[in-house]
Amino acid sequence: MLVKPPLRRLLANLEGLDQMIETARQSQRFDFYTPNMSLPHLVRLPGGRPPPLPRLAIPDDSRSRARALVAPFASRFRIGVVWAGSVTYRANNRRSTGPESFLELASAPWVQLISLYKGLAHEAFLKSGMAGLIVDACGDDRDFADSAALIDEMDLMITTDTAVVHVAASLGKPVWNLLSREGYWLYGKGETTPWYPSMRLFRQAAQGDWPELFGRVEAALHTRLEARKT
Repeated sequence: MLVKPPLRRLLANLEGLDQMIETARQSQRFDFYTPNMSLPHLVRLPGGRPPPLPRLAIPDDSRSRARALVAPFASRFRIGVVWAGSVTYRANNRRSTGPESFLELASAPWVQLISLYKGLAHEAFLKSGMAGLIVDACGDDRDFADSAALIDEMDLMITTDTAVVHVAASLGKPVWNLLSREGYWLYGKGETTPWYPSMRLFRQAAQGDWPELFGRVEAALHTRLEARKT
């Protein structure tokens, strides 16, 4: 399996994996090559059902780091948030919003938003007013193992459709995935997806209408918090 360095520690314990490499050299011989996303079609999953979630590796040092970061908020309902993906993805502007979209969520009682964003807009976030409401937890993380450890400390993840969504759902954590109007084919058309049992999908009613979507998210969060009181 060809794995980029930021994923190597997280995928270290995948079942059935014989070798993990960063690049394929001409000296190496393979009978077949396929992108990961083509595997469901090629292996013809029994009954069309997705496989069980993978076993991801979260190193002890990553867990210790995460627990130290969230310790001051132990009494709060911790929500991990991400508002933008990689700028190298050509449709990133369609799936991304800004940290200010989470303003109403940040003001909910006994809630603490914790940012898992790491990217080129990180410095702009730190200089924005939202940095006073959303804790920066991933600005200096090393890889996705560190991110996964933080995700595992959250009560809920609310994030636009980025790599963090897939890590959170693969860990079985509750995650609300905020999608553009058309969304990604993997998720289908409903509010759930068989690929990730712990994921709830929120889709834009009209392309680019983040305020309407966040209004529904805020209402859903209020319902969830009220249910915790009973």
